[in-house]
Order: sequence, then C-alpha cells, then structure tokens
Amino acid sequence: MVGKNNLDAQTKSATEKTQKAIIAVRANLRNVVRTRMFVTNIDNWKEIDKASVPFFGKIKLFTTMAGVSRFMGADYLIKIEATALIES
Repeated sequence: MVGKNNLDAQTKSATEKTQKAIIAVRANLRNVVRTRMFVTNIDNWKEIDKASVPFFGKIKLFTTMAGVSRFMGADYLIKIEATALIES
C-alpha cells in the first residue's frame, strides 16, 4: 500500500506501475491509447488529472473514469488500467 488515504500518492504510484509495465514490453507511454481509472470518489477527478499529467503530458489518449463504491483493500482509492498499441 502506497499513500494510505492519499489520492495523489496512489495516483502517481499506479501511473508509475503502468509505466514500468509498458517499458517491460519495450514500449513507452506514447504507446498508450486508452486508460481506465476506477476511483472511490469521482468528485476528485481534478486531483487525479493533476497527478497523472506529469506522466502522460500532452499524449492524446482516451480516458474513462468510473466511480466505484470500494476496492477489496479499504485504503485503496484508485485503480488504473492502460491499453497500449505496440508494433510486433
């Protein structure tokens, strides 16, 4: 658990994990075309956006943000999934 009850820290951690997974398959964040963010309080979307901008910057991607009632771990506030297009 990174950043217990700290949305900024959890968003940055989730985005860093996404970046590491993308790099592991010899790609980079510019290959990401879509993200899905599941959050326990969708009203915090501005804070989430602010925390993820340093990673995605000006990359044009499609993002879906959905509010969920809770995660299996009560202290988790966000989950991020990403889809990247990688040439074979």
